[in-house]
Amino acid sequence: AEAEKRLPEDFREQYTRHIRGRGADAMAMVDGENCGGCYQVLTANLMSQLFMEKTVQCQVCGRMLYLAEDRSPGGKRGKK
Repeated sequence: AEAEKRLPEDFREQYTRHIRGRGADAMAMVDGENCGGCYQVLTANLMSQLFMEKTVQCQVCGRMLYLAEDRSPGGKRGKK
């Protein structure tokens, strides 16, 4: 709930609607270059959009995708 308060206003409505509709399966962390929910390989275009902090949904399972906060080489990127 605390993190949700910090979401950008223009994103918050879409996020809330998506969470309400899909529940716990609404979001998935990117694992390498794969959706963390269905493991579909993400296109280079989707990955670029994620790095530009755009709202991206998996084209297969529909989950909203997000990158790990620590994307440094030794960080949590790709780990759950």
